[in-house]
Parts: sequence; structure tokens; C-alpha cells
Amino acid sequence: MDWITVIFSMVASACLTLAAVHYLVWFRQRDAWANLMFALLVTSTAGMAAIELAMAREVSAVAYGQWLRWCHVPVWGVFVSLVGFIHFYYRVGRPWLAWLSCGLRTLVLVVNFLTPVNFNYVTISAVKRVEFLGGQASVAVGEPSAWSRFGQFSLVVLLAFVADVCVSEWRRGKRRTVLLVGVSTLFIGITAVVHVHLVLAGSVQTPVMASVFFLGMVAMIGYELSSRLVQAHGLSQQLQQNERQLRLSEERLSLATKAASIGVWSLDKKSLTYWVAPSTLALFGEFHGKDLSLEHVLSRMHAGDRSKVRQTLEQALEVARLFRVEYRMLSADGSVRWFLSVGRSQANEKGGIIGLTGVTLEITDHKLVENDLLQKKALLEAIFDSVPGMIYLYNAEGRLLRWNKNFEFLTGYTYDELRNVHVAQWFDGADLERMTREWERVFTAGQATVELDLIVKGGRKVPYLFTGVRVEMAGKPHMIGIGIDMSEQRRIESEVTHQREQLAHFSRVASLGELSGSLAHELNQPLGIILSNAQAAQSLLAHDPPDLAEVSDILADIVSADCRAGDVIKRLRALLERGKTTRQPVDINENVQEVLRLTRSDLIEHDITVSLKLEDPLPQVLADRVQVQQVLLNLIVNARDAMEGTPHEDRVLTLTSAKEGDHVHLTVQDRGCGLPADVDQIFKPFHTSKANGLGMGLAICRKLVTAHEGRLWAEPNADGGATFHVLFPALKGAV
Repeated sequence: MDWITVIFSMVASACLTLAAVHYLVWFRQRDAWANLMFALLVTSTAGMAAIELAMAREVSAVAYGQWLRWCHVPVWGVFVSLVGFIHFYYRVGRPWLAWLSCGLRTLVLVVNFLTPVNFNYVTISAVKRVEFLGGQASVAVGEPSAWSRFGQFSLVVLLAFVADVCVSEWRRGKRRTVLLVGVSTLFIGITAVVHVHLVLAGSVQTPVMASVFFLGMVAMIGYELSSRLVQAHGLSQQLQQNERQLRLSEERLSLATKAASIGVWSLDKKSLTYWVAPSTLALFGEFHGKDLSLEHVLSRMHAGDRSKVRQTLEQALEVARLFRVEYRMLSADGSVRWFLSVGRSQANEKGGIIGLTGVTLEITDHKLVENDLLQKKALLEAIFDSVPGMIYLYNAEGRLLRWNKNFEFLTGYTYDELRNVHVAQWFDGADLERMTREWERVFTAGQATVELDLIVKGGRKVPYLFTGVRVEMAGKPHMIGIGIDMSEQRRIESEVTHQREQLAHFSRVASLGELSGSLAHELNQPLGIILSNAQAAQSLLAHDPPDLAEVSDILADIVSADCRAGDVIKRLRALLERGKTTRQPVDINENVQEVLRLTRSDLIEHDITVSLKLEDPLPQVLADRVQVQQVLLNLIVNARDAMEGTPHEDRVLTLTSAKEGDHVHLTVQDRGCGLPADVDQIFKPFHTSKANGLGMGLAICRKLVTAHEGRLWAEPNADGGATFHVLFPALKGAV
């Protein structure tokens, strides 16, 4: 036996052995179509090896041509089975290339049997014996057929199909398979075709050995499939181990679900009946031995939840999806229990939905807590929205995040218009600057309060008192606060101020009424001087000639007396005028002097000696001049009245002024009847010790001083009488 026989016999034997193995695999696993295609491939290769061996031994030209004709049958089998293997193994590739390759090769096979000799030769004139591997083999000598190029084109289409599959698999990351099977198929296929073409063309003096080349391709594909078989065996063992672990896991799951009160179930789409684990029956407690159809289970649900659950299950049975649904179940005793079911659609290997699987958990306690929280949240929301003012929440960037209903009502903006409004949009001018300073204070000092004019919808400004407190939310600083409309308060304050001014005016009129006698004397004295001087001037003017120098002196006295009377009237007019409060820098010492000039006659009439101890220079105060004079006038008149019972020689009124820190301190001291035990009661409205007094003087004086951010109080003297103290803030920068 020579080497030619050995080689072709070994190729055929190896191929048939592999074919037997993979036929057996397909027989036991009918869906292993790749193994069947491979078995057909190696069977065809074995057929090629047998025919090529016969051709190598043939010496007759006619018989050689017939063997070559029949060789196209296993070649066709190799083509079709290779295409089938690639299709079933890779599941990729362009189908039209596969069909075109198989169609062209089938056409080659048909033409092969319709030609006189065969597909490759028009005529075979002789068979030539050549030396090969130490023996002799037959090689055809004849005229090649033009159809052979068509056969080569069919091979090109096949190789294009294989190359397309290799590219697709390479992109999917399966590079080992591409290199092992795809590239080897391309290389070996091209090598075999080139060899056969050269042999039939007479360029190479060797027998046709395509099957020997195909054996390399068969070996590569067989190795890949064998690796899959080994992997399948390993997976089988792993599956057995997994099954054991699964049974153990099922036991553990059963214990866990029972301990956690979780039910496991599945719903069959065709019968619409449930399979439930024993733990699930124990969870519901009322379905033992009863109908577990979907309708029966739905009938035990709360009427308000049935349609929702039915719709959820029907949707999951139609379109694959995950689902989650909460519902209530009615117990036999009428109590309601809450459950949560979570599941997913279950599909078969074709993708069709065959049912549902899921778990169920009782959430009654959770629902009770949740409902309680919802009620509390609703209560807080109601309280939040019922607050008469604004409530707001801003982030550190100044964006409005949350607000109450009143915020919308008071500003005139809708919910959508208020979303993410910046805090700076509510203010302008000086208010915007103040807001910016207070905003920074909130995030540095922790809180702030400021009164600003808020610009509401339409551009109208409304006075508001705003508060802000820094809070931490989600690890970031925020500001929460309230806004209170100050319009009504400002109106009330304006009315109170107006009423206070009226009371102050009435008090001044009353005080001046008490001084009417002395004021009349203050006016009568300069008027008498004017009258007597005028009469003297008339007498002098009647002389012939008149004494004009003396008349001039008399007229000067008249002007002086008139100015004195004018000053008295001017001071009275200032005190009697009802004007608005106007604060300006005021010299306390000058005011003391003016009030003393107004009351000089009255004090002299009552034998009161005035002692002045005024510090000079004295800082000015920011005050209303008339109101300061009113306070001084009231205190001096009260001191006068308090010394009615004091001996004339002891009637001394002492007025002092001095600077004390940032304030100006004024005192009015008398030697009168003193103060009651409860000193503060003299500052209460309608408290009086006078027979015809209203009891409003000191009360009004305290309000006036307090409005100037000062203090008014009284203290008894050690040697009798009382001292009234008035403290005003000194004007900053004043000397």
C-alpha cells in the first residue's frame, strides 16, 4: 500500500468517525442543527476523498471523466452543509449570500450532469501517470471547459458569505471563533480551489486532493464543536450541582418567606389559576382547599381595588413587563388587610407569555403608619396654608422653593409664575440693598428681621415685616421665614400718632390755659408801655416846636416793647399750633430758656425762684422742638403746683442739664409735696392730684419722650419734693 492510498483512506476514516459522533449528537438532541450540518459536511468530505482516491488510481480517460463528474456531488454537499453549519452555528450573515452560493453550486451540479464529459473538461484525451509520494497517480490531459470559471465564481460567493459572517462575529467580540473557524475556512477553501484549478489546468503534476485540504477545515470546525461538547458536559455537571443548590435554596427560601410573611405564587395564563407556595396560603389564611382561580381571588379583594389589580395583571399577560400593585383583602371577620404584590411576565423559549410569577407581602402595619403620616402631613399642610401671612422657603441661591396659599393670594401670582422666582425680584432701590444685607445675615448669623416694601403683581408696593431663619435641608443651607402685612399696623400707628399729637396739643392748650393770667400779664406789660409812650409822644409832638429827639427815644421804647410782646405771641403760637411731628437738631438749653421766658411771670407771681445749672456746651438731640417744650412746660407747671403749700422762702425750682455718655440728661427739681408711694402711677392716664386736673399731662409727656427713644421718670428728694428726670439720645457727632 502506497502513501496515496494511506492519505485518502485516513481522510475518509477520520471524516466518517467524526460524522458518526455528530450524527449521534443530533439524534439525541434534535435541535442541534449545527452538529447535523457538520456531520453532512464531513460525510461529503469523506465521499470526496474516496472519489479522489479512485481518480488517482484510474488509467482510463473515460472512467476518469466519470469519476470527476460524480465528484461534484460531494462537493455540492460540502457547499450546502458548510452554509448550513455557519447559519445554525453563528446565526448571522446575509441570507441572500447563502442562498446565492447554494443556488450557484446547484446550477453547477446540474450543468455537470448535462455536459458530455463533465463540468470541468470538454474532452479528456488521455490519463497521464505522474510520480507522487513514492508512487504513481493519474492526472487528466484534455481541453478544460469554460464552465469551470462559473464554478470558481460560486466558490467566490461562498467565501464572501463566510467573510461576511467573520466580520459580524468579530464586531460582536467573538474573535477566537472567527480566527479558529472562519479564517481557517477561508484560507483552506482558497488553497484547495487554487490547487484543484492548477491540477485540472495541468500546471501542477499532482492528483486532485481537495479532500485533504478540507480535512484541515473539518479539523478546525470539529475542534470547535468538540469544545462545545466538553463545555456542554461541564454545564451538565454544573446544572446538576445547581439543581442541588436550587433545592437547598428553595428550602431556605421557603423558611425565609415563611419567617418574613412573604408569599410566592405564579399565575397560568391559559387557565387563569394560581399556584401558590404553602407559605402563601398561610399568609392569606383563607384559601386552604378552596378555588385558586383569578376570579375567586379577586372576589375576596376590596371592591375599590379589583379593577386596578385586574387591569395590572391583564396588561402583564399581554406585554412582558414588571409590575407592582397594592390592594386590600377582606377577612372573614370583616377586617381589612393590605398586601403588596410584585411580579413579572413569564415567557417561553419563543418569547410568548405563558403566565406571571411574583411575591406578595403583607403591608398592613406599613399602611397604617403611612396613613397616619399622610393625615399628619395633611394637617401640617392645612396649618401651613391657613397662616394669615406669607410662609416661604428659599435656597441659598435665592430661588423660591416652597410657599403657602396666602403667598399666591397676597402677591397676586399663580403657582406656575412663582416657581423658582428669585428673591431680588420682590424689591428695588434702597429696599433691595437692605434685603441683600439681611439675606447675608441670615446665612452668617442664623436669622434676621427686616421691614421692607414688597412689590406685588401690578407694581404696587406693600409694607411687610419679613423674618428669616437658616435651616439645613439635604445637607445644604436654606432660608425659611414668614412675611406679615404691615399696612394695617402702619395705618393704626399713623392714627395713634395723630391722636397722640392731638392729645399733646390739647395738653399744651390746657397748660397754657393754666398760665393764662401770667401770659396776660406778659402781654399787658409791654402793651401798657407802648400805650404810655405813645401818649407821651403825642404830647411832645403837640409842643411848638416839637422835641423830636425825645420822640425818637420814645419810639425806640415802643419798638422794644412791641418786640417783647411779639416774642410772647410767637412762643404761644408755636405751642398752640397743631402740626406734624418734625424732628430736627434741638438745643435743650435753648428750649429751657424759652420755656422759662414764657413762664417767668407765672413763677414770679407764685414767688418761685429758678436755679439754672445748665452744662455748656451740651450736645444737641434729634427731636421735635415743640414737643420738647411741651414736656418742659408740663414739668415746670407741675412743680409750681406742687410747691403751693411750701413756704415762700423755700420755693426753689432747679433745672439742670448735663451730658451722660451718649445721652443728654435734664432734671426738674422742686421742693413741693413730694411723690406717692407708687411713683409710676403718676404717669398713668387720668391719675391726678389736682382738683380740676385731667390726669393726662405726665402720661402724654412720657409717651412723647418714649417716642424720641428717651426715658422719663421721677424720684423723691431726700429733703422733700421731687425730681423729674428726662433722658434723650444725643445726636451722633454733636458737641
